[in-house]
Amino acid sequence: TKITAPIDGRLGEIAVSVGDLVSPTSTTSLMTITRTAPLKVETQLPERLLGNLHGTGREAALVRVYRTSTNTLLDEGKIDFINSAVNTASGTIAIAATVPNADGKLWPGQHVDVEVQYGALKDVVVVPTVAVQQGQSGAFVWLLKEGKTVEARLVKVVRDEGGNSALSDGLQSGDQVVVEGQLRLAPG
Repeated sequence: TKITAPIDGRLGEIAVSVGDLVSPTSTTSLMTITRTAPLKVETQLPERLLGNLHGTGREAALVRVYRTSTNTLLDEGKIDFINSAVNTASGTIAIAATVPNADGKLWPGQHVDVEVQYGALKDVVVVPTVAVQQGQSGAFVWLLKEGKTVEARLVKVVRDEGGNSALSDGLQSGDQVVVEGQLRLAPG
């Protein structure tokens, strides 16, 4: 009898030899076939980064896969799975990306370093994170107006990274915000 595998992949340990008796009801696998291209790369992100994976005006997040503890790029792909719930025990969210693995550099089950590059933000204003304050109505900044007066302006923060916050609503390019002494300010 000739048995054809339904998928392409790499053969693992063969559990039977020529001459062994097998039947359709046997619970022993003949062999294991592991798919090698494309591959799913899975990792966990801290839940505080979940907001960076969602939102408007962005492309899908890019994942780069490196050989562990090196700068050797093995492959890259885009995130195609974000778990529906945060793991409350670890405070992380599971994500997965599909990478083509066309040249076979990755091996199923291999430990790798994963770098997530969030999609590009479009049409956002970036301000120093210290300018963003929290109030009863949400996040706001003190906007410097003509005549050296200030106004509290509600903003929508879409990403915080490296001491800067990207805002999708509330400010326009060229607006000036206060970054020191906000506690001493009042409207006008």
